[in-house]
Amino acid sequence: MRLRLLILFCCILTSLIAEATTPTEALKIYNATELLNIGKKKGIHEIEKIVQPIDLVFLNPLYGATIIDIEFNTGFLEKLQNQKNIYTYGIPKNTMEVADNFINPKAGAKLFEYYCKLPKFIKSDTIYTVYNNLDDYLKLLIKYRSPKLIEKLKSDYYQWIKLAKKAPEKVYPTFEEMKKTSFEELSKFKPTDLYVDCNFLALQIAGALNSLKVTGFDDLLLEKLKKKQSRSFRNEYSFPKAFDFGPPPNYNPNKTVLNTVGIHSFKTDISKVYELLVKTGNIGWESKIDMVIEDGSKAYISTSRSNGYDFFRIEIMENKRIKIDLISSIIE
Repeated sequence: MRLRLLILFCCILTSLIAEATTPTEALKIYNATELLNIGKKKGIHEIEKIVQPIDLVFLNPLYGATIIDIEFNTGFLEKLQNQKNIYTYGIPKNTMEVADNFINPKAGAKLFEYYCKLPKFIKSDTIYTVYNNLDDYLKLLIKYRSPKLIEKLKSDYYQWIKLAKKAPEKVYPTFEEMKKTSFEELSKFKPTDLYVDCNFLALQIAGALNSLKVTGFDDLLLEKLKKKQSRSFRNEYSFPKAFDFGPPPNYNPNKTVLNTVGIHSFKTDISKVYELLVKTGNIGWESKIDMVIEDGSKAYISTSRSNGYDFFRIEIMENKRIKIDLISSIIE
């Protein structure tokens, strides 16, 4: 009797383990071409409702040009919710991600083109969100460094300085006020949002020119500009430097392994992909596959575990081989 109970217990346990370690039944498998066609017809936001557009570029860097075209064809002007006659002009965030994660000259050129068309003003009924965090944008312009970049930045700097002399001082909540206010309340539209902080934009552009070692934009000028700022962290401000987040020496995130589990299609053999990822030590049995974007012989695959996420590009090759590229890992 005890032996029968032990066997029954083992069978139940094995069944539970198998259930917990197979890919989720709600797994989403998308086709890259179909996603791009959705974007071409309905705009970048329709792709964003399904996947992150940058994931398509991780699958195939050649898709970068298409994502850029879709984003710029979609446009950036939107009416601000619950506000009459007030609009927002968004940033080309997907193009920025392509420019940041890849060497893509088209992305660099489109970002510079976008920047050159930005108006300069003290107050406007259109909120240009790029002015809320210009540093990140300027950093990418410096990465690609258009031949006209320095000339353009110098011209913009002097225009913002001129406007700053006429503009009212931008008022920001103190740290104490922010602690007492909910995030939702801080995010709500306020009439002061229509005003641009001309002094801070001038400081950021001067910081970019300083990083480019342009004559006349030295550290003394930056210190002088900091004194004109109304932000509480003005003394700690510095233009962001480019950090090398590359892998350590001799680290190889790519593997080419034998297709021992018989993967022929990402549409039908995803459970075999899961099995191979486990067998090759890329993920553990406790992980699960959350989403797949396939494009014939290649797939972008996101997986999750109890303490984070792992993202892969997998390719079915000839000679019964599979190439596994680890794109990134996140530990929470």
